Amino acid sequence: MKETRFGGHIKVDERDTMFSRMSLEVGSKEYNYYYDKNPDLKEFDDEIRLKPNLCSEGTATYNPILSKIADSNFNYITDIRKLSEGVPNPEITEIEPDYATHLFSELALHYGAVKVGIVELKDKFLYSHRGRHKESYGDEVHIDHKYGIVFAVEMQKDIINRAPQVASVMETSKAYIDAATIGMQLSYYLRELGYETRNHMDGYYLVHCVSMAYEAGLGEVGRNSLLATLEHGSRIRLGVVTTNLELIPS
Repeated sequence: MKETRFGGHIKVDERDTMFSRMSLEVGSKEYNYYYDKNPDLKEFDDEIRLKPNLCSEGTATYNPILSKIADSNFNYITDIRKLSEGVPNPEITEIEPDYATHLFSELALHYGAVKVGIVELKDKFLYSHRGRHKESYGDEVHIDHKYGIVFAVEMQKDIINRAPQVASVMETSKAYIDAATIGMQLSYYLRELGYETRNHMDGYYLVHCVSMAYEAGLGEVGRNSLLATLEHGSRIRLGVVTTNLELIPS
């Protein structure tokens, strides 16, 4: 990721992320395009592709019964991502920015977040291009929303400390579901009030969550490039809901 610790941030191309690179099908148009542009990464990436996937046989995260919990969690997230966007109610309910800020911050906490903040949606927070899914691969990212509601969900310490055993993957996948669900609840409510919104969730982000969470004051960025909070360290997962509802930044 190309950045200078969020002071002078260079937009990230989602195609450069490891998740996007590992989703490329060998020999596909997208695969050939990417490695024609980045030939220095091809050998390294192809070596990783030969390794077993998370929760598959031959890994520390494999269990013939329990690994399917994590698999089913990620399958569920894939199925619901189409709900991240929708058409708002044509009748807009007017809300004062200070009340709206308090309301959605408290709702996020009530729904299960442990930290929440509001940030102005700046262009530097957007991915430059999409890269996770074949149907949108290479599309430029544009969002007309003005603000982001950024929140964190906690992962249980005693379970995360079992890494790399399968229990830790069960917990991280659950946290992605928790963040996605909170985002869905906020997004559906915003649409009901008549406001445009999008839930940015695992595998379906258009924004760089860590950058937004840092600017919203949720924590600091560690040497692992993850957000670290005072209360939970990096034992969190982030969610973002963007909207055109007027809010007050943290």
